[in-house]
Amino acid sequence: MESLTPAQGFDFQKPYIEAWLRFIGITDASSLIVEKTLLDNHVDMESRALANCQAQ
Repeated sequence: MESLTPAQGFDFQKPYIEAWLRFIGITDASSLIVEKTLLDNHVDMESRALANCQAQ
């Protein structure tokens, strides 16, 4: 899943981790994006609940 925000161009962590996983032989990896995690819990409960469902 890709982020809908312009900040996706500034995400250097996801490509780094994906490259590192491939380097050590892990090729079957999935990722999910949980946005608005810097805000209070009550602000982003919907985003967190969606990410939880996707992770399960």
